[in-house]
Amino acid sequence: MRRKDPITQTVLMNEIPLLSRKEVLGARFDDINTPRFEIDPDTVLKFYNKAKQYVLPSVEEHLASYVHLLPKESFSTEVNALVRRGNYDILDRLLHKVKFVTEAEGYSFGDKMEVIEKVKSHTKNEFLQKKAEEIRIKLIRDSLDAE
Repeated sequence: MRRKDPITQTVLMNEIPLLSRKEVLGARFDDINTPRFEIDPDTVLKFYNKAKQYVLPSVEEHLASYVHLLPKESFSTEVNALVRRGNYDILDRLLHKVKFVTEAEGYSFGDKMEVIEKVKSHTKNEFLQKKAEEIRIKLIRDSLDAE
């Protein structure tokens, strides 16, 4: 991270979930399909904070990929910090994760709705506003269909 190379930073940030995997049978295994319950939120927070400290503006949107993996007590604070940056790529990444990470993967309906409302209230970009509203409607419909 300290080398300030965008490609290296992107690769390192993509490894945060794998580095945060709980030890199973005394070892960690590199598995792209690591289930959420095997990821330690406190370890994610440790790596997230380190990445946040050194991240280049050109790759900071990758931070948005991990807020749903953070400990519950850090979630809102970090979402607020990311949204306040007003960066299009960050807001778009937040919405992307809301849309594609399922509740079964540990991203609750309430947390998703919180992110959507914060994005909508912190951007004037029409495309992001529309995208946020479409995702909100889809989430509500999906939750009603599941009942």
